[in-house]
Amino acid sequence: MSLELIFDMKRLDFLSSDGHLLLLGGPGSGKTTLSLVRAKNEITKQEWNKTQRVLFLSFARATIARVVEHLKSNMDQDAHEFFEINTYHGFCWRLLKSHGYLLSNSKKIVALDPAAAAAELAHINMENRIDILKKKFEENGVLGFDLFAFYSGDLLLRSKNIRKLMSAKYPIIIVDEFQDTNCDEWRLIQTLGVDSKIIALADLDQRIYEFRGADPARIEDFSKHFSPKIFDLGIENNRSSGTDIITFGNDLLTGKNKTTTYTNVKIIKYPYYKNISSYYFIKTNTLASIGRMRVLKKKDWSIVILVPTKALMASVSDYLFSDLDKLPIIEHEVAIDHEGPSLAALAIACLLEESGDAKSLSKKFGEKLLIHMRGRTGAPAGKSVIVLTNAIQSYYVNGQLRGAKRTKLVNDIFKIAELRKEYKLTGNPTKDWIAMLDIIRSIDVGNDLKTLLADVRFVRFLTRGTSLRQRLTEAWKNSGTYGEVFSAFKHAIQQEHFIATTRKRTGVNVMTMHKSKGKEFDEVIVYEGYKNGRFVRNPSDQKSIAEARLLLRVAVTRARHMTTLLTPYSNQCIIL
Repeated sequence: MSLELIFDMKRLDFLSSDGHLLLLGGPGSGKTTLSLVRAKNEITKQEWNKTQRVLFLSFARATIARVVEHLKSNMDQDAHEFFEINTYHGFCWRLLKSHGYLLSNSKKIVALDPAAAAAELAHINMENRIDILKKKFEENGVLGFDLFAFYSGDLLLRSKNIRKLMSAKYPIIIVDEFQDTNCDEWRLIQTLGVDSKIIALADLDQRIYEFRGADPARIEDFSKHFSPKIFDLGIENNRSSGTDIITFGNDLLTGKNKTTTYTNVKIIKYPYYKNISSYYFIKTNTLASIGRMRVLKKKDWSIVILVPTKALMASVSDYLFSDLDKLPIIEHEVAIDHEGPSLAALAIACLLEESGDAKSLSKKFGEKLLIHMRGRTGAPAGKSVIVLTNAIQSYYVNGQLRGAKRTKLVNDIFKIAELRKEYKLTGNPTKDWIAMLDIIRSIDVGNDLKTLLADVRFVRFLTRGTSLRQRLTEAWKNSGTYGEVFSAFKHAIQQEHFIATTRKRTGVNVMTMHKSKGKEFDEVIVYEGYKNGRFVRNPSDQKSIAEARLLLRVAVTRARHMTTLLTPYSNQCIIL
């Protein structure tokens, strides 16, 4: 019997199997496509009514585009209507927005987005934040994102009727990247699985989220709890078929890669050159990659530069946007955590409002800047930040302030407010937004305002066609002002978390290796720094080495055609 026939029989068996299913397979093995076809077969067989849906649950909104693409490629338009592709947050929010009042003293449930939560809890350590967030929800109906899955599971456990209502609407639930579920998400899936059929898609060797609660035993937990029929596609590869990228990724796990030569994976040991940035080789290899895309005349091509840390990502992005080393600027998008940009956007937004004099605007803008300073990293703020922001907040209450740094920051804020009051808004939201940034740049501001400007670079709410831009334009037509701009921005930021985007990533992108999970690109460039931003954080620790192998495997296998790894010549990564 041929290998091809075995694979065909395996797939046919999966497509005809009933009950809970566990589908295992490596990157690009076709798990997603096969699960969607399996669900479509049942829709056809059972003749579902128009209210029923197959729910596909994903961790990342970026995965939505990939899944929608699979739908378009593998079934007709009529079948699309029976699929709901959503994130955990999107699904849970819809459930809790309708029924969460049953778990809270408040009848109205309001989502507290991560940026607002980060700023509000900046002085609280991570261990105590969950208890505070639970209290906020149960007493006031204010729900933090970290508790969406917890309270959704709670609701379905406590209300049999709501659980049955959900299962009646979603008879089949496909869970993507199941190995990455934390305990709250696993409890939610267990509860939904009482009456719905669960199809879990998993690859244990892509488990890179242990820091958020992913458990190596999760696949075994699923097997014990649901007794599913299990199918394993192994190392079959559709994403980069005809290349040895997946082979390299799998060899990374055993160390075989160190003694093997590959065609579609290139390892470059970049040297140190005096007076030339170490990022020089990122840019030259990116330019070479762009050149290959143009030679092939490929439409909507995509290239990604992957790095180990957020700090390194920001530095690489700055270099790409510069013309240092006499290399051209490379336009690109950065997959940055949203807390900093979101809080920066809210600070700038209040400058677009038309209320009060310079003094009142100075206080309003200053308070939003303080929120940005406290919450921009998403983690507890440092002691120096807390002391500085508390001192300036007290100044806005009692008018007393000491210290040269504090005084300069307050004076800079007031000068910005004065210049804003001299500026006449045009009615073009994008033009006026840029003008606000130019006002801040026009004075010699300190590091806190420079950081605000750095974060606000990644705000994309006012590009042509966005709902926020349309809302502000309409407000101007009606009243000659943008209205409550701060509220409009806050609404846009919150909606960003729930919209299931189908936008494909094209052009050049920069992100961390963790952020690349579930995404696909034509070419991948993976870079590690000489001292900071290393693939292996602690070369003497076996756990650190094992985690690095898993993460690097995920990173390199995002490519369809070619992966390039850049490691320093004099400090080469020990697993390459």
